[in-house]
Amino acid sequence: MEYFKNKVDYLRDYCKENGFSDDTKEGKVFMAFADVLDDMSELLDGILEQFGNDEENEEATYEYAFICPECGEEIEVSQEVFEEEEEICCPKCGNMIPVCATDFSDEDFE
Repeated sequence: MEYFKNKVDYLRDYCKENGFSDDTKEGKVFMAFADVLDDMSELLDGILEQFGNDEENEEATYEYAFICPECGEEIEVSQEVFEEEEEICCPKCGNMIPVCATDFSDEDFE
């Protein structure tokens, strides 16, 4: 992600081309602003890169956990299984545990 760095480099070059060199008071101010913007652009690029990598590496999975009433085993269930299956089998003891997604959007809780 070089977008911000390129923009800051362009501004720095534009200032130099228009007579704002490091030798003048104005040039020093503009170059100091460009340095700050350059630091900020590197920080922002790093954040955006990290955020992008997190999204690419992690799939959005929604896990639900159930405790088997027979043996106490904790069983994790994906969103897909939670929405599609009516019951799951405990891998430890074989007990069938009811599972269902309930839509409460039509319910009136007063």
